[in-house]
Amino acid sequence: MIKKITCLLALCLLITTLGGCNSANTSNSPAGTNEAPKTSQTSEAAASPAASANYPKENIKAILGAGAGGSTDSELRPLFSLVGARLGKSIIVDNITGGATSIAAQTIYEKPADGYTLFGCAETHTVYDAHDLLNLSSNNFVPIIVTSDYSSFVFVNKNSPYNTWEELVAAEKANPGSVIKVASGSVGINPTLGALWKKSMDVDFEVYTSENAATAVTTVMGGFADFGLGVASTLNDFYRNGDIKILIVMDSERDPHYPNIPCVTEYYPEIADYFPLKTFFAVAVKEGTPQEIVDKLTTEFTAAWEDESYQEMIRNNFGTALGLTGQDAVDYIADYRKAACTVMINAGVIDKTLEELGLS
Repeated sequence: MIKKITCLLALCLLITTLGGCNSANTSNSPAGTNEAPKTSQTSEAAASPAASANYPKENIKAILGAGAGGSTDSELRPLFSLVGARLGKSIIVDNITGGATSIAAQTIYEKPADGYTLFGCAETHTVYDAHDLLNLSSNNFVPIIVTSDYSSFVFVNKNSPYNTWEELVAAEKANPGSVIKVASGSVGINPTLGALWKKSMDVDFEVYTSENAATAVTTVMGGFADFGLGVASTLNDFYRNGDIKILIVMDSERDPHYPNIPCVTEYYPEIADYFPLKTFFAVAVKEGTPQEIVDKLTTEFTAAWEDESYQEMIRNNFGTALGLTGQDAVDYIADYRKAACTVMINAGVIDKTLEELGLS
């Protein structure tokens, strides 16, 4: 009898050990590395019709790669509040800064694709792989909505000797390295436009990267940089008060809020095909999220985006309201990614090819 019991216990132990060896072991690369996480796309529960039908059963987290109070936060936090009220759940915003928003993206990608972790993002997520920040890009996220976009303006101190963009470019060409630019962000619209200037105008300005858009303005006003790059929501009060001069808008059309400011293609029509290159804001989820959840989020975010209070916020920030969803959102983001990567490759700013980035 004792021998039988001993054998039975040994058999149970063997089964338990084998079961442990066969259990799933998912390994994720740490935030900030260049290796894509080796995670499954969805859990069985998330992929089941029942899980999708009951979504959301709990509060949702929205991760932003920018600090509280910044442009991304200010654009998307009110939208999350409106959507949360519609869903009857809280959308809790978590600001995870660093790595040009790539740490936030990596954090999201390590989570299950179940709709409970949203990505509040700007244009930076389109080019992580181009800059070797992550082996991820906007291709690895499904856009729920692209809310709006914003043109970039070149501005100078009110006492600056430069009154036109052409004068500023001429000064840099006459004495390379003498003209200093300041802007926020080492990835995204800032280096992309810098690459465009290098390729089309043969100028490569000395660059100072500020902590945020507001710091860029104070840096120019304090005389620590010759010019800055910013959006109207940051510049408007300073411009109306006469503290800065706006020289040009980096777009192929004049901005309707500033019809007297020339657009760059009026002087360089050959670069029109690169535009639009604008700062934009979007909400996305990890690839592999069940379509039923994507559809529900799209419906609720669209309704919240249409809310008059949110539309007024976009108007007050001098943005262009877009509200793009589905394939329209995918196409908009893909067009930006291709334009940005193309100009950076052509300018020699990144050591990649369109083929390597899947853009040929």
